[in-house]
Amino acid sequence: MSNALDDAASSKASRSASVRRIRKTFSRVSPGDSLRSKTPTALTNEALAKLLCHNVVVLVHEMHELGIASQFGTAGPDKPADDTPAIIRFPGA
Repeated sequence: MSNALDDAASSKASRSASVRRIRKTFSRVSPGDSLRSKTPTALTNEALAKLLCHNVVVLVHEMHELGIASQFGTAGPDKPADDTPAIIRFPGA
């Protein structure tokens, strides 16, 4: 019986921590800023775009704070090593 109570308390603490993180993120994303869209779909898209931008800002900040070097744009599976532009062939073209 004690395990069930401990699990319930742990679950409640986890939920309240999640709620705090969500509220903190929303307060950072729009401190007095309002959404300008009119339709429900556009409002959802605008809010998601703001959250995405916030996450990118936090990621870049933490990379600088922790001294993590970024390696964007280096050769990989999507980019040839000799910097020649990749040509995408579309079907029927």
